[in-house]
Amino acid sequence: MTYDETTTNGTPNGQWQVFISYSWQTTHALAKQLHTALTRQGVLVYLDSDEIGPGEPIRRNVFEALLNARVMVAYVDPVYFSRRYCQEEWATALAAYRSIVRQGGSLAERALALTSIVVVQPIAAPNSELISHIPTELLDTRWPAADETDTIANVVRHRLIDQPITFGERLIRLNELDSLRDWLYRPAAFRVALNLPGGHQLVGAWEPDEQERRASWELYVELQSRVAVVGRPGTFREALSSLHSLFSTSRSLLRSYGPSIARPKGASDLSFGHVAFVMINDILRPLLWEWHIRLLDYETSRGPDDSPREHELRWQYADDFQTAFDEAQLRLRGLADLLKRVAEVP
Repeated sequence: MTYDETTTNGTPNGQWQVFISYSWQTTHALAKQLHTALTRQGVLVYLDSDEIGPGEPIRRNVFEALLNARVMVAYVDPVYFSRRYCQEEWATALAAYRSIVRQGGSLAERALALTSIVVVQPIAAPNSELISHIPTELLDTRWPAADETDTIANVVRHRLIDQPITFGERLIRLNELDSLRDWLYRPAAFRVALNLPGGHQLVGAWEPDEQERRASWELYVELQSRVAVVGRPGTFREALSSLHSLFSTSRSLLRSYGPSIARPKGASDLSFGHVAFVMINDILRPLLWEWHIRLLDYETSRGPDDSPREHELRWQYADDFQTAFDEAQLRLRGLADLLKRVAEVP
């Protein structure tokens, strides 16, 4: 990707005020409209204008432009998080916020870090997959839709007033910039960015050895054979039972391979063990812990003439369970895709 040539004139030392992050295939025209609107108002805007493939990473010059910006506008349409370069731009913009959360920073510190991000919603209502990628604090704001260019530009101008420092400056203050550069640019077979509950991520580099590739294949097979991951379970109980068996199988897999698959190799800071434990502790356990007992209590009220499915659909928590299950299913599918690549499955 390269910057839009119309933004280069008069830009001091590559300093940009605003960086526009978007999927070239779906929102290029809308991003161009915003670029034009802001440029006419004297705002220095970085907009990459070259077409880029879905699997291509963020390029170094684009990464540096984002670090030098104070506000990022993200067009989070249904395609956005399926593009690697978009994922990496999003992870870069959120890196300071996630560091503050890890360090136990105050709510005010978290809020200030998030003022640098403007979320542009798809024209249609966002679905649960999009929402699962976005920190809770950002979901509390009513963001403009993608076709509301003037409104977006107005929000951006106000955010520039509220945000005095660049993404890079904030990361330097938090001692996070070097680790972020390492994650993006050091040689590694895979760069991992798994979305977790609460808007958190597992981010790092993973260089799997042959043992980890074999373990990844086995866990991938387990995930792909679960109706709770790739299909639509007939009942809530079937869904929970499928996930519970995955919980047990994953622990058995870790024990059978031993501690070597939990140790990072080479320049890695992640391993198969890290990924598997995240699946167990951050995706499966919270869902099973909350919903198994609640559903079990309700199941005792089913009459002899009620089918399990009809009885479940009358449950007062049916919609809440379905939402929680759908979010877990999306995360497990993302994990399965990572394991597929690690195992070198065609």
